[in-house]
Amino acid sequence: MKKIGWYVLNIKARTNQTPLHYVEVIRQLKEQDPLVMVTKDKCLSLWSIEESTENTNGIPSWIIIKLLSYTLIDPTKFYNRRSKENLELQWDSDVVANKKEAELIFIPSCHKLATKKSSKITLNYVKKYFEEALNKIEAESFDVNIVVSQDLIRKIKEAFAVVRIKADISFSNPGYSDGFARVLDEKLRAANPDKASVELIGSKTTPLGNQPDGLISALTDMAEQDGTIEATIQSEEGGIYEKVSSSSYPRIVSSIQTKASEVWATVYNAIREIFPTHD
Repeated sequence: MKKIGWYVLNIKARTNQTPLHYVEVIRQLKEQDPLVMVTKDKCLSLWSIEESTENTNGIPSWIIIKLLSYTLIDPTKFYNRRSKENLELQWDSDVVANKKEAELIFIPSCHKLATKKSSKITLNYVKKYFEEALNKIEAESFDVNIVVSQDLIRKIKEAFAVVRIKADISFSNPGYSDGFARVLDEKLRAANPDKASVELIGSKTTPLGNQPDGLISALTDMAEQDGTIEATIQSEEGGIYEKVSSSSYPRIVSSIQTKASEVWATVYNAIREIFPTHD
């Protein structure tokens, strides 16, 4: 059977972190249909949403979101290459070009959004759309982060030497339950930030301490679902130093391709197995 890879994004409300709130704001996306510019002339907007018939107390288990990407046409920028003339055309502003489509699945219970690795709309464009669109619905209310691969988390934690690490973390998450990550989270959260940026710099002769329950471990854990991280590490003694970044290590969840009627349930189960709760 063929495996399908899915990138996963974490969508977190800064307040009212309930499945019902997430469902309501996705419904508002459909009603208000905000337009998000991702480049100078390329836009993303919503095509449709479809809620699953499976539900818990009226809350759908998942929502299928169809997203569109297209280019806006400037009628003053046409050119006839044969006659070498600039042209200005009469143009319906609602008519766009280079349309691409993508289907995504959003799971309210764990506030995770998944998009295919093979999607025609890039992961960063999807992230930008939801960052801007959700915060147009409710101003300054949502954080959207690409979930970081466990491969990168392990790579940093198990490195022989770490000479630099930088983590940018959002604080819409409810907090950590154990270890030094909990202590650090509590101290940072007490300052009431929306986001925090922490950078530690050592050197090749005096690398940073990398204890199992130390600061580096805590920063990587906190950034996994709620931020970004980059580091300069030496994986093994005598090895080369390399720069690693979460931008190159998105989390990928695999699902088995099944018959069409079971596709979304299969993806839902694969994601819920990894992210079982809405905390």
